[in-house]
Amino acid sequence: MYKAGKHWVVTPLVFLGLAAGTHMGMGKAAADTTTDTGAKTTTDATTTAQGTSDAATIIVEEDTATENSEVAQKAETVNTTSQDTAANEVAENATSTASTQVSEVTATEAVSAQTVENAQSSTEASVAQTPTVTVTPANVAAQKSTTTATSQVETTAKVAATASQEVNKVDTTSTYNSSNHANKGHFDKIMLDDQGQLQVSGWHAADHSHNQTSTWMIVYDATTNREVTRQQYATVERDDVKKAYPTIYNAKYSGFNMSFDLSGYNLANHTIRLIARYSNNPRNGEGQYTDLWSQDVIPYKNAAHVDDFSINKNTLHVNGWHATDYSTTNQDQYVILFDNTRGHELARVKVGESTDVATSKRVSRKDVQKVYSNIANAADSGYDIIFDLSKLDYVGGNQISVVSRYVNKNTNSTKTDMWSAKHVFNQSAFNLDNYSFDKNGLNVVGWHVSDYSKQMPNQYVILFDKSAGKEIARVKVGESKTGITSRVEKREDARNAYRGIYSNDAVGFNVTFANSVIAKALGHELQVVIRYSSDAKSGEGQRQDFWSGVKNLSTSAYNLDSFQLQDSKLTVNGWFFNPQEVKQQNKFLILFDQTAGHEVKRIQIGKSDDKAQAKAVNRTDVQKAYANAYVPLASGFSASFDMVKLGFNLGHNYQVVMRVSDDAVGGEGNRTDLWSGAHKFNESGFAVDKLTVSGNKVTATGWFASDQGYDKPVRYLILFDQTANEEVSRVKVSNNLARNDVQGVYPNLRNAATSGFSVEFTNSLKSNHAYRLIARFTNDAVYGEGQRSDQWGTKLYNNVGQGYSGNVNMDGATFYYRNGDRFNGLDGNVYYVNGLRYNGIANIGGQNYFYSNGNKQTGFQSANGNTYYFAGSNGAMQHGWQTINNNKYFFDRGNGVMYTGTHNIDGANYTFQSNGVLKVDTTRERVASVAKSLIGTPYAWGGTTTAGFDCSGFTQYVYAQVGINLGRTTYQQQYNGTRVAATEVRPGDLLFWGSANAPHHVGISLGNGKYIDASTYGQPVAIRSTAYYAPSFGVRVVNS
Repeated sequence: MYKAGKHWVVTPLVFLGLAAGTHMGMGKAAADTTTDTGAKTTTDATTTAQGTSDAATIIVEEDTATENSEVAQKAETVNTTSQDTAANEVAENATSTASTQVSEVTATEAVSAQTVENAQSSTEASVAQTPTVTVTPANVAAQKSTTTATSQVETTAKVAATASQEVNKVDTTSTYNSSNHANKGHFDKIMLDDQGQLQVSGWHAADHSHNQTSTWMIVYDATTNREVTRQQYATVERDDVKKAYPTIYNAKYSGFNMSFDLSGYNLANHTIRLIARYSNNPRNGEGQYTDLWSQDVIPYKNAAHVDDFSINKNTLHVNGWHATDYSTTNQDQYVILFDNTRGHELARVKVGESTDVATSKRVSRKDVQKVYSNIANAADSGYDIIFDLSKLDYVGGNQISVVSRYVNKNTNSTKTDMWSAKHVFNQSAFNLDNYSFDKNGLNVVGWHVSDYSKQMPNQYVILFDKSAGKEIARVKVGESKTGITSRVEKREDARNAYRGIYSNDAVGFNVTFANSVIAKALGHELQVVIRYSSDAKSGEGQRQDFWSGVKNLSTSAYNLDSFQLQDSKLTVNGWFFNPQEVKQQNKFLILFDQTAGHEVKRIQIGKSDDKAQAKAVNRTDVQKAYANAYVPLASGFSASFDMVKLGFNLGHNYQVVMRVSDDAVGGEGNRTDLWSGAHKFNESGFAVDKLTVSGNKVTATGWFASDQGYDKPVRYLILFDQTANEEVSRVKVSNNLARNDVQGVYPNLRNAATSGFSVEFTNSLKSNHAYRLIARFTNDAVYGEGQRSDQWGTKLYNNVGQGYSGNVNMDGATFYYRNGDRFNGLDGNVYYVNGLRYNGIANIGGQNYFYSNGNKQTGFQSANGNTYYFAGSNGAMQHGWQTINNNKYFFDRGNGVMYTGTHNIDGANYTFQSNGVLKVDTTRERVASVAKSLIGTPYAWGGTTTAGFDCSGFTQYVYAQVGINLGRTTYQQQYNGTRVAATEVRPGDLLFWGSANAPHHVGISLGNGKYIDASTYGQPVAIRSTAYYAPSFGVRVVNS
């Protein structure tokens, strides 16, 4: 299996009726290397270079040394293999000449002149250049001889007529000595012209020519090891040879100068050799004979490369070049798109022309000419073609090649084909932009691009009950039915982002499954399947599926963010969700007096009256925190109750009941309730942050708040002389200053957010007297008497007008002062609240920390009867799954409380010991437990860590945690235990999908038809059902 960025890129799953192909990339050869797909033969040859710069002489000599020195040279020959039978079907207008498949060659501006891919090397003395030189005694060499009485050359070519062969001349001055067996010779010229005529000249002197008077020249295909053709020739005079070898019989008439018509043979990139023969059989050149073999020669040079072979939405771009000796002025070039998997042609276009399915143009390629200067058309060998795949019988996942072909303009016969590597387009990508519940149901919005969508153009979205292992409903995108609405969306953004994957027109979808449909799976887990199918009616047939994450319809939760008195009203803010809402769609809040045991008031969310009001609040944060649960967007609420009108009893405990009901009027009928904890309104708080004495002025700043003030709205501050036991002065507080810091520490304290004050007393203080401030709530706005509630502050000492600094002991407590003010916040590593060293959990900058005597603590900490864990670089509270000292723990994702006992997490049950450690018994259970602890980890191609897994990376990691090394790949892992039938697997066994020899996916069995895996892009590690995706076999790694 196989991203990107925040989206996901995937390789295909296995789907019915379509075999996965193998992608073979097109390599580019470096400029100084030789690469080929056939056999490569390198032969050392003795070569003498003479004449012009493009001339070379080829000499093959016998083992005896010659009287001349030669330059040793290596000539590289690259053989090609015949294209398979299916490929030959491309030859729609071709002759029976076999095509040859060759590899590709890169030619860029940066390549040097020595790049060769299945073509003759351009060396200093190149055989492929078929040069002409003049033979002189200085470069005449003795050559290797073969004399036999039986044929050593397969006589497959037609033998030329011999009856009319001209009688070879004989040098009357030459003498024959039967004891001499010399056999010398040289091929001076082997050259192919643009009409396919092979010119051959040279000489062959042999003593056996006295008795073997019939002279023959044979063209031999060294690539296929068979004869191409042969013909007789009449010798010509060579005085230079006689001078060099006067003792060889008839050396004077040893020359040859002839031509072969090779235009009817497909010898592109084939290696040939010429054989000069003396024979005693004038009919066919067999019998007794003496041979002289030439060096290897490649008569037709043929090089090509496909530079780009890529999809752009619904088109295929093919760009490359093809340089060949066949490309003379009477040749046309075609580029053919061929499906190797099905063995037939998809389309063809003549380079420089266009059709209804393809556009093409000729491209100048000076870079190719620079490398292949010895190939005639190299400078104009480029082409650029765009095929419209939407109009072709294109099948994603099949092996596609491009064929470059030159044909004769007049006869339309094929001269040469060049085949690219086989390309497989089998990628897919998808994304769910929205996968959430709202008041209308489950909304699924996203897009899906796939190379398989050409043959499977029908897009479906399927709702699946994972717990029951069955489908609930499906819809073809763009259609609607009872309980389901859908529409097609263009999504050019997705097509542009993944233009390398086939897509045609609209790829987006927007589907809503109504609550009435979702209700069929209440208490179960839901998934949606995004599908492309070849079946337009029912969505079956060939298909490609992608599975969403799980939505759990059994989980409910709530939280009260605030439960506080605000002036005379009780404000309640929070959220709750309950999957029963799909059937019970009316939401109510009920204020309940726990102490008195009766309901105080109920209000339907979204309505209001003179005693209460409640409105819905969108809570994306809740959806994110509970991504796998039924959480409508409007899961939040904000409500207020008028406690004066409702007869609030300050000493009672109150609860909030969060109800869903099918009764829209009174909230009765079928209903489901969530009860909050009990709240008692008895909180108070008071702190003097700063007291400044200047002459007869005393300035005090700080805050005070109290639940007792709900019916006592007026605030006073009283300056009291503790030493004299008398009031000094009182001031009515008219500036209710904002104190968000107080609200953060005391979120449920009445009016905490506006509890600040700054007042001034115009009284002189007596030295060394102790004073106290009294914070009062009263219903008497004139005098500050009447009904009242007082809070007495700590003693403040008048130190002759000087402010305190540092630690000051007052009334048995130590306060920290800075510049006369009680300090709040961090001083170094110590955290203070109102001058006191803080103990417990403190929220600072949005993070929770734990302090003991003002010092930050890490590790496990206890507070309010619960256990928490603080770690990381800053000692913050941890949430979710944590591995601590090789043990697994889970801390609530909301409040951070450590789990003990059995809990359902992301749809799976886990048991934790009293110390919070995940309970694991057998190795099998440990495997399953570790696997489940990784639920939600994203998929990442090639991933082997908790940052992201692919399928085999996930299983490798899980087993490594219990000390077992499975190996890295799916193929390796299948051999790490005992193979069992898929129906016999136990929890902890490996499950495999695919053939026994080549499985393509692996997961871990959890038993009861469930397994866990890292499936593909966009799907994090999750528990899935074998009922919908059946495995092929299992492997038992451990027995206990």
